[in-house]
Amino acid sequence: MGRDWIYTWSIVTSLQFIGSASVWKAVTVEPPNNFQIVDGGYLGWMVIQWQTPRSLQNVSNCPVKYTLQYQSTTERVWKTVITTKLQYSDGFDLSKGITARIRALVKGPCTNGSELWSDWAQANFTVLFQATMETQIQQFHCVFYNWEHLKCTWQRGSYFPFGANYELSYWHAGLPRALTCGDYIKSHDINLGCNFEDHKLEAYTEMFICVTGYERSASLGSSHFKLELSNLVKPYPPKEINITTSLSHSDEIGRAH
Repeated sequence: MGRDWIYTWSIVTSLQFIGSASVWKAVTVEPPNNFQIVDGGYLGWMVIQWQTPRSLQNVSNCPVKYTLQYQSTTERVWKTVITTKLQYSDGFDLSKGITARIRALVKGPCTNGSELWSDWAQANFTVLFQATMETQIQQFHCVFYNWEHLKCTWQRGSYFPFGANYELSYWHAGLPRALTCGDYIKSHDINLGCNFEDHKLEAYTEMFICVTGYERSASLGSSHFKLELSNLVKPYPPKEINITTSLSHSDEIGRAH
């Protein structure tokens, strides 16, 4: 990650130190420009990006650091990154919204060594065409057998019109784009699961999945999941169980009577 530092704060206090204009030329620090959360089509692996504040684009001797904070809308603790870069990437569960905020810190010859903060800029992201409570799939469950075979299954939503079906898309690091399931588990021609035979999966820890319901050409909405594969590993179930019993000598005598 280079010069980035990550930590978490539940409360952040904004401080501003402004030097006397008689000592150095006053510098105005605006919030970072064009701050946005970008979906590159990787089903949850998102890019948060921004540009240098307009007020600093033509100012020399003004090193800039950025304090970036982000969280899912259901969380209370901000994840915080301090960086000199203009973008940052991380994985999110897109079944929840994302909120992020950023501010710039200037400290250098242009501020006579004092710290000058900008105000916060904020961005939000919510998936369009999210499944409703009626169309969302139920009991989504995955098992990663022996780090070799990933199997995911689900049950259809409470609203599932005749002729509808599901499509599963997935992405993990190492794939150039999101792929669709190549081996569906079916029940009465309805896709209710997927077998993944990607032998490279053991090299990754995160996987992003989207299950979309559709009726002809109309979408019933999507359900998103972020998997931590290391938490899903289990041994294969036994293929055959043999149970043998034997009678002791006393049992045989007792039954004879």
